[in-house]
Amino acid sequence: MVAVCSVPALAQNAPTPATPLVISWPRVVADVRGATSGMPSNAAFYPPLPADTLVPVRGFGFDVGAHVYAGAIGPARLGYGANLQVVRATQTVTSAVSRLLAPQVSINFGSPRGWSYVSGGVGLSTLTGRLQGPAGAVNLERNSGALTTYNVGGGARWFFLSRMAFSVDLRFHRYGAGGEGDVRTPAGTVGSASVGLSFR
Repeated sequence: MVAVCSVPALAQNAPTPATPLVISWPRVVADVRGATSGMPSNAAFYPPLPADTLVPVRGFGFDVGAHVYAGAIGPARLGYGANLQVVRATQTVTSAVSRLLAPQVSINFGSPRGWSYVSGGVGLSTLTGRLQGPAGAVNLERNSGALTTYNVGGGARWFFLSRMAFSVDLRFHRYGAGGEGDVRTPAGTVGSASVGLSFR
């Protein structure tokens, strides 16, 4: 007779489940974007122009800024920061440079991997209009001075790398009237769009 003895198998420990990677909201995000913006077309922003002189209506430049993210507001997150936008536009004998500082308070919706936002604030802008003189002559220019400028808009940031995101922003800017004495610049509204990268 052959006796068969069974040997009890040793107990196996269950594998430890992998801990999911938790990505938290960044404290600070920096933006570097190319920008395009409408330009004020009123002749008051320029030195005296000959009749029928064309002025530029759209410019191109850059937009840089930084934003800090604070506590949650329900499903959203509060942010605040500012962007600096510099845009230059040209026409046949005229050109203009717009500089805009736009502080913003934002409400952000999404996750740390990507979110959209709406934001607004009040800042300052200036516009320098130039008239090109004849060959060898000095160009004429007029500066608007600092104009109180409100901004409202929205955009999104999508992180395709751990610290780099595709970023887009669409915004309206309402600048106030300015100037002194007989040289007054009217209030108006322009729209801008910027596309580029964000970093955390």
